[in-house]
Amino acid sequence: MNTHAIQIELKERSELGWASEFMLDFPNAQIFLVGGAVRDILLERQTKDFDFVVRGIEAKKIESWLSERGDVALVGRVFGVYKFTPSGHETDELIDIALPRTEQSSENSQGGARDFDVQSDPSLPIEADLSRRDFTINAMAYNIATREIIDPYKGMDDLKNGIIRAVGNAEDRFREDLSRMLRAMRFACQLNFEIDNATWLAIKKLMPRINSVRAIERVVPLESIGKEFVKALASDPLRCVGLFDKSGAMAELMPELLDMKGCKQPPQFHTEGDVWTHTMLALKSFETEGFTNETKIKQPSARLILATLLHDVGKPGTMQTPEQHGTDRIRFSGHTEEGARIAREIINRLRLNQFSAKSNLHIDADDVAWLIENHLITMNDIYSLRPSTFERLFFGPLGEELIGLLYADIDATIWDDGSKPFGGLLDVLKRKKEILPAIEEKGIESLVRGEDIIALGLKPGPEFKDYLLAVRDAQLSGQIKNREEALDMLAKIVREK
Repeated sequence: MNTHAIQIELKERSELGWASEFMLDFPNAQIFLVGGAVRDILLERQTKDFDFVVRGIEAKKIESWLSERGDVALVGRVFGVYKFTPSGHETDELIDIALPRTEQSSENSQGGARDFDVQSDPSLPIEADLSRRDFTINAMAYNIATREIIDPYKGMDDLKNGIIRAVGNAEDRFREDLSRMLRAMRFACQLNFEIDNATWLAIKKLMPRINSVRAIERVVPLESIGKEFVKALASDPLRCVGLFDKSGAMAELMPELLDMKGCKQPPQFHTEGDVWTHTMLALKSFETEGFTNETKIKQPSARLILATLLHDVGKPGTMQTPEQHGTDRIRFSGHTEEGARIAREIINRLRLNQFSAKSNLHIDADDVAWLIENHLITMNDIYSLRPSTFERLFFGPLGEELIGLLYADIDATIWDDGSKPFGGLLDVLKRKKEILPAIEEKGIESLVRGEDIIALGLKPGPEFKDYLLAVRDAQLSGQIKNREEALDMLAKIVREK
């Protein structure tokens, strides 16, 4: 691995230029780049998260010096951590600058991120600071002056070998902070690394504590759980679900999903297996060339991935069989509505909706529910849908992702003759091309509005919607070309009503 890359990164990032100036002003101090930035630069991954440890100088002097060169916020005087934004720079992430510190579990610790006794000490060796960190690949430091990497726990070796390994005793690290178990699985998904066996065994042993409560407060906040799960799911959907399942996290956090295991499906339509197997194949579909080529989605959003994971979660609760219910075959009437309900509950319960709307990690409960509710649309004749309905489904803000969900679902569905029922999706894509010219020519905006109906002498009422949709259908099918023709059609509809 190219350690020289760290020096180049520090030199090229103008917002980090303060470090060289600091060393000139305080030649006896030492500055180390630590944590995730060291890891990511060595792996040639983009990083926005820069953490520094400064030793050999008191906190007050650091704060005074930084205050003259930018905005500074002290995060707890015990921690000795400064959030720093250099003057003239707007960074996506604040720069963290800290004194070396040690952390020991509090006497009554139950594994919460705040259950620590923290001691900051400017004279503390950097090795002691690194000993408090979670994983070996995050327990390295780069000495900016000497350009050396301090690596007491062989994190470089684990980076080269693709291993997630806890620093020291894995159980001790997780007992200190139970959320580290979820972080281990998230790193495994993001970096495509394997989890060290001792670390994995500790995760499985302690996972039943992930929902622990102290008094009336959760030990691991739901916000932390939600962020770790969404990041892992978006990075590698199939791997994430597998790790959460095998570690016991799924049983603790999303037990509804496990009901899909062993939930049989009609064999003539689903020779691939039970609902769980079908769902895993749907997630695997994201990795195929067919998905990218047909949907034009290069990177599935967390919203689409979650909708795919949960698209059939309503089947176990709605299952009907010939033996118990007298149906002609296994059926799941109403499973889309039930799945949407469960999805909303999971998203809200685990706080999966924390990321901004601009982020690929953004998840909205109503959006996911809408995708699930409409994932059987190709079971109908696509050409029987009125143009305005088709437009709402496939030209709306979630249209591309609905096509992505349809593809994944169909690709995971294997009929008894070995075929996959792509016919309905092909009709969607064909009709979309047919309607597209009308959309592009006239834009999404309709040619008539409610005020045009009022101008014809009618008072607002529920029938307005039918009038407007009728004109919209004609617009999208090319029967009318401009506003004048739209107004003539609207007047005719009103007269005939």
